[in-house]
Amino acid sequence: MFVDSNQHYRHPNLTPGGAQIRPMPVDYLIKDLKIEHKTPADFYQSIIDKRIWKQAEIADAFIIEWDCNEFLKHLPDKHAYSSMLGALAALFLSWHKSIIFLPSVWMRDFLRALADREDKPPSDLPVFKKKSRDLKEAAFNLLCQIPQITVRSAEKICYKFNTLQEIANAELEDIMSLSLKTPAKKNLYEIWRVPLK
Repeated sequence: MFVDSNQHYRHPNLTPGGAQIRPMPVDYLIKDLKIEHKTPADFYQSIIDKRIWKQAEIADAFIIEWDCNEFLKHLPDKHAYSSMLGALAALFLSWHKSIIFLPSVWMRDFLRALADREDKPPSDLPVFKKKSRDLKEAAFNLLCQIPQITVRSAEKICYKFNTLQEIANAELEDIMSLSLKTPAKKNLYEIWRVPLK
């Protein structure tokens, strides 16, 4: 388990024993799972300064401390209340992010539980994947499976290209002209050229 150095500095009590501390763009990294931790105040502030959407491009999950008294501070402000609910809905429905609310007193133990399970072998339980409703949705989901391609990135790609064949046949310059991060553009170009044998 890795912990961001800034996160460790702000919340040293949340760093599990044995965790490695280093500068990272997310607060916690467990295997390939990138986690962002939020207090109620930080969650609201990150909506105001739009930092939440930059974090959503990287993080797979958000763990939010559920302190009722802290959240109740924002209830008289209808704008703040609506902003938080809207952001949660967008993260869940549009960005497909996992969102976990935990009492502050549980946070440290939960992170320790995650760290403890990091080296355990996966269970033999079957994984059921939902089938796409039609070929258009299947094509969109295929784009989202490419590493570094988020739902929003896939939407930008679909705005420029009409079919997967167009993407596969596109010149490198066309792919690099997309307003995506460089690793995402590189993966989008190379995925169609990966040998299957």
